[in-house]
Amino acid sequence: MAKKEEKKKEEIILDRSKDRIIKMQTESGFEPKPSYGPDDLKGWDYARDLGNDGEFPYTRGMYPGMYRNLLWVSAQVLQRETIEKSRAEQEVIWMGGAPVFYYGAGDVNRTGLDPDHPLAKYDAGYCPEFYSLERMGRALQGISMESGIFQFHGASSQLDDTMCVAQLAAVAEKRGVDKAKIRGSCINDPIDNMATAFSIDFPFEMSMRLHGDLTEYIVREMPTYSPFSPIAYDLWEAGCTIVQQLGIGMCSLTAYNQIAVDRGIPFDQIGRRATIGMASSMDFFETVCMIRAARRMWARIAKERFGANDPKLCRLRIAIRTPGQTLTRQQPLINIARVAFQALAAILGGASAMDYSSHDEAVGIPSKEARMVTLAMNHIIAQETGVGLTADPLGGSYYVEWLTNKLEEEATKLMKKIDNMGGILKVAESGWLRQLVRNARDERQAALDKGEQIQVGMNFFRQGEEPPYPQYEFEDMDKVQAELFAEVKNLKENRDIKKTREALLTLREKAKGTENLMYPIIEAFKADATRSEILGMIREAYGYIYDTVDMIERPEFLN
Repeated sequence: MAKKEEKKKEEIILDRSKDRIIKMQTESGFEPKPSYGPDDLKGWDYARDLGNDGEFPYTRGMYPGMYRNLLWVSAQVLQRETIEKSRAEQEVIWMGGAPVFYYGAGDVNRTGLDPDHPLAKYDAGYCPEFYSLERMGRALQGISMESGIFQFHGASSQLDDTMCVAQLAAVAEKRGVDKAKIRGSCINDPIDNMATAFSIDFPFEMSMRLHGDLTEYIVREMPTYSPFSPIAYDLWEAGCTIVQQLGIGMCSLTAYNQIAVDRGIPFDQIGRRATIGMASSMDFFETVCMIRAARRMWARIAKERFGANDPKLCRLRIAIRTPGQTLTRQQPLINIARVAFQALAAILGGASAMDYSSHDEAVGIPSKEARMVTLAMNHIIAQETGVGLTADPLGGSYYVEWLTNKLEEEATKLMKKIDNMGGILKVAESGWLRQLVRNARDERQAALDKGEQIQVGMNFFRQGEEPPYPQYEFEDMDKVQAELFAEVKNLKENRDIKKTREALLTLREKAKGTENLMYPIIEAFKADATRSEILGMIREAYGYIYDTVDMIERPEFLN
């Protein structure tokens, strides 16, 4: 009898409790039917709602044949402690088939501080600090500025984009490079931080002034550069659903184009570079359909609101980033699958650019190995899967067309609600937009806590204790910071202080008027002014205190 009981204890009980779908809804809360057919597309018209690839309303893609003729742009944000270390790793990626100079600001730059600011003491040096023109010049040293793509990811810090593009233009001018041939993009989206609070708030009126000046400068001086790219990606990271990032993103894109038109820029100039940044998600089909819906929505907005007669003015470039919020610290290697599925969905939707997160981002600073994995992942999708051989390969699926329509319908409802409240700028200033995002964040977190939203490895299929995952090791930060602080001190003590003072005071005076500030900002950088000094002068012109965080006084030489 004892032997029978012992044998029974050794039996393995096969657990089928996880062998089922837990959540029967899409990310945005739609409840799909078991299957879809022609009845779900009543009133749907191919020419009106879909069209051929490369034709209005561009649901099926911007270009005929799509990736057969032009692959998506692949990029990775990569910053290390120093300019030199960042360049060494970036060059491997450039030579590996992703020729994009992609700069993502750290907290010091995003806050508008110099590295020697007291608040910057513990954050400075964890990425290249582009506080001066010399720093940007070193980062671009030896790079042909008429090749590749130059992107700045100020994200929720619009002022960082303004400073970086001004530095890019100043470097080009000093080298004698034709700025009109420089390609790339910047975020330039002051509404974003009003919604997400990802950075310390900069006065909204100043951010909007700088947004307009930067837009106008780029259109006039750098016509192949995209002057703004609303970062709906941040909205998703902050907690929004795909419907919300689609609706708010379209409102922002519309508002920025209207601001440009109101400044006297013809839509046939500004419309040619229409761009938006969005997040993919783990909901595969919502990601595919969001991208398709966004192109169609913008095509109609461009035609109906801005009177675009040339169909090319109705095209929208969509840059997709796989979001860090979907990655887990638990079992970080499984994040490789997450990033791959998110990227594949974006490509099937027809994204113009792909920015990959790294599988170990949830653990710490991405490793070199992780960067190589994502670079190879991009090449596998492009060269091995066959997804680029035909445009919009999922187009015509009853479910895909129904879901594309549904996302557009719900996002349009949100846009109308925002318009009825006075528009995106008003709801951003009032705080309503930020509260909407916070509510969405709380709902997402509650769903994760309750197990209603699944994250494998975190709240589902958890595999117990794991050995520590290797993390990126920083250099001796005391040494890095000491060298950085010494460099800042040397710049400020050895520059032509009379020339610097004159440029900064001229900027402050012009900021009191209506002139485009990009020109005096560029001249200030050429005179060895720092970004904190430049922003301080603009703040004072608007009646604010010199320092963003009210910790230091205006430098003595400016008194």
